[in-house]
Formats: sequence, structure tokens, C-alpha cells
Amino acid sequence: MLDLDAKLKAIIEDPHRMGIQKVDEANPSPNPPQFFVVFSDGTVMGQLNLQVEKALAAIQKHHIDVDVYAPIKLIRETIDKTAKEKDAIVRVNINLYGDRNNASAVGRGLSMHKAYLQRPDQLRKDVVYDNPHILRLPNFEASYKDHAIDLGEAEQPGGNKIETLKKTISNVYSSLTRGQKLVGLEGDGRLKTPLLL
Repeated sequence: MLDLDAKLKAIIEDPHRMGIQKVDEANPSPNPPQFFVVFSDGTVMGQLNLQVEKALAAIQKHHIDVDVYAPIKLIRETIDKTAKEKDAIVRVNINLYGDRNNASAVGRGLSMHKAYLQRPDQLRKDVVYDNPHILRLPNFEASYKDHAIDLGEAEQPGGNKIETLKKTISNVYSSLTRGQKLVGLEGDGRLKTPLLL
């Protein structure tokens, strides 16, 4: 882990863009192929968890391109605190890119393994964001497009991310309508989890 920490120490940008490398086992097996997060030179940083490996294996026939954004500072802190490699667990963001015609099939393949796409924090330039897991309602389609964030703008130098975020949040709140007939309900006796107030 010391070699890995030395390599991470030399990286300036955080999160750092990495890739995925698939390793198939030589013998057929019911287990999915293993997927590793790798640096641009092919050096392995770590392995994805089994659930994500199964989800990626389910969609690999759709020729998906993958970017991994790894939080370098958090990874280094985790390495410092753990004695065993298998205990060094860190969450990374995985972006999937592919043919728009395969979006529904990819969404179904991921859903079957309880993996759901979210709006990414980083996005390649000149890429159209289209998430098959977003619920699209016919009456609200125009509203969604009106308030969509141009994620490429956040990466541009000199762009004011805070102002863009404030404006977007304000637009979203102003577009919401609240039902006038909402009624509070008491929890059922079977509810055992304490609720936050």
C-alpha cells in the first residue's frame, strides 16, 4: 500500500479520473469477471465490489465506456488508517458512456443488480447527459429541460459553480407545487425505527 500511496501523493487533481480494467477468469465460472480501478498507465488502484462487478458484467455487451472519479485525499486517509488492503474501502464515482440507442437496455441491466445511475458530478465535455433511470413524466418534460444543469459548465475555469448551483436550486424550488390536501399520518405500530424530527 505504500507504493500506491506514493503514486497517489503525486496526483494534484481531486477527484482524479481513472479507468476500469476487466479481468476474466480462465475457466468458466458462475462468478462475474473482476473489474479493477486503474490509473492511466494500467497500474491497479483497487477492485470494485461484487454488486458493481455483477452490474457491469450485465451491460458489457453494450460496449460501455467507463470513467472512474476517485477521491485521492480520502483514499490516502483511508490507506493511512487501515492495516490490511482488503479493509481499505473507498467510494468512487463511476460514469458510463455509450450509444444512446442502448440506454434503456443498459438501465434495465443495471437495475437487475440494484445499481442505479445518478446525476454525475463530473462529465466529459461535449457529451449529452441522458439517464435511463430518470422518471420522465409527459407533463413535466419541458420543466425538466428548463431546469437542467449544464454539467460541462462546472468544469470550465472561471465558472462560478456556487452561483450556478444557487440559481438552479432556486429554479427547482419555484417550479414545485405542493398539494393542498396533504394530511399527516401517525406511524403504524409495526414501525420499529425511530424517526427523525
